[in-house]
Amino acid sequence: NFYGTTDNVARVTNASVTVTLLLERDSVSATLSRQQRHQVAAASAATAGSQDSTGLYGSLNWQRDLWPNLSAASFVQWGTNRSTAAGTSQNFDSLVFSLSLAYVISETLRAYGQYSWTRQTNAGLPGSMPMLPANLFIVGARKTF
Repeated sequence: NFYGTTDNVARVTNASVTVTLLLERDSVSATLSRQQRHQVAAASAATAGSQDSTGLYGSLNWQRDLWPNLSAASFVQWGTNRSTAAGTSQNFDSLVFSLSLAYVISETLRAYGQYSWTRQTNAGLPGSMPMLPANLFIVGARKTF
């Protein structure tokens, strides 16, 4: 959940729209999502105080069939979440980029590879610093029975 969670009672408003385009060898979709959260009641004295947040996220997905047994996909997501707690403001931003290839070896066996890059920043708290970008490589196979 990019918007975060709390143990307080909150009034939450969500809005999301997705547009998808299907072509012969391609599939493209774009999503924009917004969430607004306003604290109504606190679970404990430690979490009391006005805890409000507004998040906005967008993503773009593209998949292409390169050959009958090989497909490629890419994914980009950007998001921001602004929150206030007891008068202190905090900003959380994220950016994710991913590329993947999938190859169908047989009806029950698939091979795949994926690379993902993620960057997150957390500003507003004393001593907070941007987090280093994260790189993730995955190579694997999936067998169904």
